[in-house]
Amino acid sequence: MRVVLADDHSLVREAIKPWLEALAPAVDILEAGSLPEVLAYAPASPSPNLVLLDLQMPGMNGTASIGAVRAAFPTAAVVIVSGSADRTTITAALNAGARGYVPKTSPGRALVNALRIVLAGETYLPTEIITDGPAADASVGLPGMPPARTGLLETLSKREASALRLLIAGKTNKQIARDLEIEEITVKVHLRNVYRKIEASKRADAVRIAMMEGWW
Repeated sequence: MRVVLADDHSLVREAIKPWLEALAPAVDILEAGSLPEVLAYAPASPSPNLVLLDLQMPGMNGTASIGAVRAAFPTAAVVIVSGSADRTTITAALNAGARGYVPKTSPGRALVNALRIVLAGETYLPTEIITDGPAADASVGLPGMPPARTGLLETLSKREASALRLLIAGKTNKQIARDLEIEEITVKVHLRNVYRKIEASKRADAVRIAMMEGWW
């Protein structure tokens, strides 16, 4: 299986990759951080089965760019993975030809479930478009991955949680320090405490655990 994984935050891509690897015994993941990088994979052979697309990447014009991606990858299913989950955006994406829409607030296991539905030839419709509540599908577990540890992130202090959210957004320690108006050494202390409390060994682990907890 070949998947194009497009998001302008490298940490987000690192967090999503382990979930994609659970889709098949062998998954070739092509990474992109902008729409031009996505389209550059069009001549690749074999063609990808899936294109996971963030609507807010450089070069994207929201759902209007979905048509260009579909034209470049006519045999691939385009699935939107976005921080925006309002009904208008979801409906526009599906009308533009996306085969699925997964909000970034969804747990990683829900992402896998959605992609399996799409790969089976169906369209994945998120809960948000039907109800006012968030999607909460955590029914699919992953081989070799620990189950979500509900409440784990609630052990973080307010400042530690703020630092983690900025880390998930792709900010460097220096940028986090500027945003929180603290010293960079203090950011390192906060993140070290975060890693210890949520049992993460590095930044990408912290993002993945946040996804497993449904806290993006």
